[in-house]
Amino acid sequence: MTKKAKKNPTAAEAYAERRERIRKAMERIEGRLMDHESRHQIEPERWDLVGDLTHVAELLEGVAGFCLMPDSRLGVSTYRAPVGPGGSRRRVTIPDGE
Repeated sequence: MTKKAKKNPTAAEAYAERRERIRKAMERIEGRLMDHESRHQIEPERWDLVGDLTHVAELLEGVAGFCLMPDSRLGVSTYRAPVGPGGSRRRVTIPDGE
């Protein structure tokens, strides 16, 4: 029995896989927040539930902050992209959505 050689993914394939992981994580977060809100509606006096949301908000704000940082690839409007053989580079402009 021969083993198939594992092919290294292209950048496009790796990007798509990671983008899908992020989409699924965001769906899970939304579902968990809905469950959490249901618990809060049953026991609105519970401050520990507020603490949960405070922690989640801080973590998500950190992620959002990373995405918006000028030197982050997710938030940068221009960066040096490899082009052509030998890794020569040119400046590429990316719309930031603002």
